Amino acid sequence: MNKKKTKKNSNRQINWKNLFATEKGRALLFFGFYAIFFFVVIILIRTSHNNMPKKEKEYKIEVSYDYKLDQLENKNYHYKYLATIGNNVVLYEGNCKNSKELFSVFTNGITMNYYRDGDLFIKQELNSWSVADNPYALAEFYEVEMLSKILEASKFISKTDFQAGNHELKFSIATGKLLKILTNQTVNIPDDSNEIILKTDDNKNVYALEYNLTNYYSYCQQMPVNATLEFSYSEFGKIKEIEKP
Repeated sequence: MNKKKTKKNSNRQINWKNLFATEKGRALLFFGFYAIFFFVVIILIRTSHNNMPKKEKEYKIEVSYDYKLDQLENKNYHYKYLATIGNNVVLYEGNCKNSKELFSVFTNGITMNYYRDGDLFIKQELNSWSVADNPYALAEFYEVEMLSKILEASKFISKTDFQAGNHELKFSIATGKLLKILTNQTVNIPDDSNEIILKTDDNKNVYALEYNLTNYYSYCQQMPVNATLEFSYSEFGKIKEIEKP
């Protein structure tokens, strides 16, 4: 029996030798080897693919940032305006009804009283009133109509929601766009941004806002100067008729 097994193994070796000895045999062995090789590669690729972490689905989050300027457009409110330009700080506080304002200006320990009717400004000096220049620093930014135009041209940046229901909306606008809106000038300058922050109540009404106009003001002055405006409004609809002094 051992002789038979030995003879069988010997025949197998002879068959392998015969395959290598002929061109057809070598071709069969060549393609057989590559078939086994590609089969192993396919199994490895499938195994590797199954072990790869799955990519999480991406979601685009859109933020709503509605605001209302109605209460400001009605022009019946008490206001406080704080202008900080370089080292100079000026506070304006008064009442507004339609085109008329009665307000005080506080700066460097001095208080001055003003009356306004449209473009007319009257300043109190001792016991008399006389025509005066517009005392507002960066006066072009105080009107709600201008605020509306600026916001339309601005880029929305972020929104912060507070537990009380009020919100804070942040926008930015390039100095070049501001100059176009305010002066109709078209200038080729770097796209430096200025910041606007709106504060709204739970009904989306704007009750305060802030401008950081450092880049705009520095360009206008041709030198770096910090410039910010802070506006706050209250007592909407409660201001009685303002009489000319």
